[in-house]
Amino acid sequence: MLTTLDWNIFHTVWPTGAVEQHVAHLVGVNGMVVYKKAASLRIEKREYEEKHDGSRYVRFFIALILNDLLCEKSMCDVIRKYECTKSFVQQLQQTTATFTCIVQTFAERLSWNNLKQLLNGFQSRINFGIKQDLCELVRISILNACRARQLYSDGFTTIASLANGDVYEIERSIQRAIPFQTTAQQLADEGVGQSRRDQYCIFVPGRPALTNAQAAREIIEEAKILLQHDLQAMGFGMVIQRGQTDIKNEHVSNSDTDSDEDENESNISSPILSSSIQFPSLLDDKNINIRNAYVNGKYICSEFILMIEHKETIAISCFTKKLTKTISDPNVFHINNQQELYLQYVACAFSTHKVYIIDVAEDELYFQQNRMSALIHVREKLMNRKHNVIVFNALHTLFILSSYLSIPRVYARIIDLQVCAWLKQNPIDSKRISTWIEEHHSVLQFDASLSAYKDNNHREMACLKIAGEVLLCASIVPIIEQQMSKNNLWNYYITIEMPALNTMLQMLLNGILINREELSNIREDLLTLMNQLELQAYRIVRRRFKINRQKDLIKILYDELHLPIQRTPHGRVCLKKSYLNILADKHPLPKLIIEYRQVQSALDRCIDSFEQYINEPTKPQSLQRLRREAAWQTERTYAYCHFFTATGRMIVINPPLQHVPKRFPIKSLQKESMVQLRQMIIARTGFQLVSFDYSQLELRVLAHLSKDDKLKTRLMTDTDFFISLAADLLKKPEYEITPEQRQNTKQICYGILYGMSKETFARETRMTINEAEDFVENFYKTFPIMSQYLDNIKRQVGETGYVQSMYGRPLYFDLARMSANEMNKARMERQAINFVIQSSACDIMKMAIERINQTLDRIFPFDFKIRPTPIRPVYLVLQIHDELMFEIELSSRTNEIINIIHQEMERNDKISLLLPVQIKSGDSWESMISVV
Repeated sequence: MLTTLDWNIFHTVWPTGAVEQHVAHLVGVNGMVVYKKAASLRIEKREYEEKHDGSRYVRFFIALILNDLLCEKSMCDVIRKYECTKSFVQQLQQTTATFTCIVQTFAERLSWNNLKQLLNGFQSRINFGIKQDLCELVRISILNACRARQLYSDGFTTIASLANGDVYEIERSIQRAIPFQTTAQQLADEGVGQSRRDQYCIFVPGRPALTNAQAAREIIEEAKILLQHDLQAMGFGMVIQRGQTDIKNEHVSNSDTDSDEDENESNISSPILSSSIQFPSLLDDKNINIRNAYVNGKYICSEFILMIEHKETIAISCFTKKLTKTISDPNVFHINNQQELYLQYVACAFSTHKVYIIDVAEDELYFQQNRMSALIHVREKLMNRKHNVIVFNALHTLFILSSYLSIPRVYARIIDLQVCAWLKQNPIDSKRISTWIEEHHSVLQFDASLSAYKDNNHREMACLKIAGEVLLCASIVPIIEQQMSKNNLWNYYITIEMPALNTMLQMLLNGILINREELSNIREDLLTLMNQLELQAYRIVRRRFKINRQKDLIKILYDELHLPIQRTPHGRVCLKKSYLNILADKHPLPKLIIEYRQVQSALDRCIDSFEQYINEPTKPQSLQRLRREAAWQTERTYAYCHFFTATGRMIVINPPLQHVPKRFPIKSLQKESMVQLRQMIIARTGFQLVSFDYSQLELRVLAHLSKDDKLKTRLMTDTDFFISLAADLLKKPEYEITPEQRQNTKQICYGILYGMSKETFARETRMTINEAEDFVENFYKTFPIMSQYLDNIKRQVGETGYVQSMYGRPLYFDLARMSANEMNKARMERQAINFVIQSSACDIMKMAIERINQTLDRIFPFDFKIRPTPIRPVYLVLQIHDELMFEIELSSRTNEIINIIHQEMERNDKISLLLPVQIKSGDSWESMISVV
């Protein structure tokens, strides 16, 4: 494999440890010989003779490589250290492992037990590059050295511990084992930090890619099988109980939000928590005996219907299960494994004394008369404006129920415990709920109607889980309402957040249409652009290099091209977009790197995510059926939203519609190209997409709150606000203002809202620090009353520790952290300003959506007598920041609908400025043009 040595490398990697040097001495390898060879000094024959000693030194060099692998050094580090190829190292591992197996077999046949014991596990260690303690874990096919080490560090040291492990904990361990740093370094300027929980990032040869959650479940199942085989080999019989771990994971995904999702919209850090939400204890009440009644027989069904007809408030939860089905595309030779959510149980409670469970796990049960009657009454309850529905994570629970029960709009008043806790800045996570359910397990007793489930661990645990969640919802509402009423937060929830939940739920159920053919074409175009940009970069530098590798770029830009070194305020060399923009005027390579990253980000963050979501959707089975009945060229996408941002703005995260950028040019190639990602979002046949976008909403909110008449007057004029302002700041006539100067003015305006520092502003606009300071200072002098208002916000947060939006939503800060140092204080002051303005703008948007819905419901009411899911001429399909997108039917009433939405968005009695709305329409998101 290795016949000659590079003595310079050998000398560089020569071991310095006493143990390694002693081993070298025992096998006859002299460090002085290595030094002399590297320095090309004369060596006597008694010291070294190539014919007799060369192979010995080669074998020791190889032993050093193997030793580093066994010490769990990464493949990349070993390749870099010994300057060898990856294929060489892999071949070395395979050859050594094979030889080890031969020697071990030889020792076993000759009964050389000591040698056999010495070599035990050595083959696995060589193959995986691991220490002895991981040999047992790597028996599981999914685990490599990195994942096994992380699991071992987290306490999963044996196969048995994995077999009895928690799915969620194993998933988190796998997630921590994935090196985020590489991607973050490659796309640092784009801020790529999305969660990988739903990404297919576990690749095993010969098998489909897996998500972390899927891998965790498979690890547990394979560990149980291995453990069972080991026990049987030892003469023990074993029966493994399965369902409990799976149920726990499924229920967590049912009631918890993705905590790893990055908001990417406000830079607001975790503030101090308000008064903690204390879960009620029902254990001290001796009279409480909660029964779980199974809605099956005629008597219990009648009792349930009687209760639901006379009670105005109901707590509800549902339990779903993921099943994988293989579906083939009739147009192409393609097999697709799709995951579908199947509703299994619905739990309802009207008090803390009895929970009713409706089983819809099987079709014959679903259509059974009693269950159907119960579900119809649940459906009517959700569609009645006079009733209250208490849930945890309403967007998930009611999305599932609405899709199964064909509910086009939930009209009931939704009391979402998760949203209430978020408003109080004391979020409730699934672990707290699970702990509470475990504590109250003794009072959750089975009714006679559920006695058959006592022998089914899966169903018993599922029923206890949802019964516990419903019980918690029913018992904790009075506590939360009392706490929120003290600072008028309950009224804020009833008037703004509760209607917003109904609206967002309706938007998610409407879905949005994706052109699959266009999606595939965009992918091919992006790959072609990336390849062309790479070749162009090689031509510029006149050699090949890794365009994504930070070390290569630093060496080329600063050592070879001798461009000015760009450093962060902490002194680190930086290659972020804002720093590369400074170098773009001095050499074409920095601009090319920026454009390459833009294309790569579009491919990774948008196209790959959309394709993954389409190919492996996890949506209710009823929606899957509707999707498959549609044409294969298009795909109705039902998004998942992150509702709990710091400022209250909703973010569409899966698929990432929030991150689909506007068109952008690629100018580094000989022929300029235009990337148009939004072309894949289209309207259904007979409809068009119409967007309504507030113009400068945050600035108008700031003008209203600050009562700055100069800012109000400038915003009310028909001229371009930013050109007019730039002319005043730069003391030039408006016709001399360049697009770059207008952009700089726009950046400083929104920089104030989003907390941009002067250093960042200078870097973004390519100004010096002094120029940026003068620009900002002139801005504040132009609007002194606004400047005074911002100072008042800073003073308020420093004195009271909280601020609130225009409609009364508070945000609390930790005064102790604020006073710790000036950096914390400045950051929290910027966050306070950001929150007041953005949260107020968010509330204006939520209230506008509710007004639009009320007006459209009055003009185009749902007629449920015609069909279960009536068709309307207008659907809300997307909300991004200050923009709403509707699908509106092309008919004689199209203009009427547009005017209704336009008027309701502009109507606001609380703000003293007009709120102009820009309207665009088109067959696709990309092709939209302005509507006069």
